[in-house]
Amino acid sequence: MLLLCQPDNRKGCAWCCGLYNVRESGRADLVRRLGRRTERFSLVPRTVDGILQYGGETKIDERLELVDPNFYSCEFVGFLNRDETRVGCLLNPGSPGNGGVDWRGLSFHGGAACSGFFCRAFRVLTEGEQKIIIGILDDWYLYGSLLSDIDYIKRVFRFVEESFGRPLDPEWIHQPDARSVLLEFFRWKIEPPRSLSDTPES
Repeated sequence: MLLLCQPDNRKGCAWCCGLYNVRESGRADLVRRLGRRTERFSLVPRTVDGILQYGGETKIDERLELVDPNFYSCEFVGFLNRDETRVGCLLNPGSPGNGGVDWRGLSFHGGAACSGFFCRAFRVLTEGEQKIIIGILDDWYLYGSLLSDIDYIKRVFRFVEESFGRPLDPEWIHQPDARSVLLEFFRWKIEPPRSLSDTPES
C-alpha cells in the first residue's frame, strides 16, 4: 500500500486534518498560516502543557471560519521541512523537533484516529492511479486539493483513457508528453482555463 499522506519530501497531504475546510484556504493564505504555525511550534517545549498552550493560542489567534462546521480544522498542521514543500502533522513522531515522540494524542481527534484513518483516496484510487498522482505532482497545494476531490481525479483519468484508447499505465509518468497532459488537467483543479466567454475581444 502506497503512503498517500506523506509520499516524499516534495509534498504531503493534510486534507483529513481539515486544512482546506476554512474560508481562507487559497495558496497564499495557507502558506502564511502554516509558516507562522511552523515557526511558533519550533519554539514550543515538547511537553503536554507547552503543546496544549500552543494549540489554544493558535485557535484564538487564527479564529478560522470553517466551511463545514462539523469537520474540524486542526491547528497542528504545518510545514515539515525548511523548503515548505511538505505539509503534515506537527505532532507526528517523525516531525522535526519531536525526537520520535508521538504527541498526536493531544490533538482534537486523538492519536488513534489520526494514525488509523484512511481517506477515500486510499479506498477508491487504484494502485496505478496513486502511482501516477505521486509521480507527477510536486506541488503540495495541488496534491492535497486533488486528493480531496477523488471524483475530479477519476474524471481526468477516464477522459485520458478514452482519448488514448487504452487503460492508464503508471509508466506514463516517465513519458514527457503524457506527463505534461495529465499535469495540465490536474492543474485545472485549482487554475481552471478561461472560458471563451471570458476571452477579450480582439
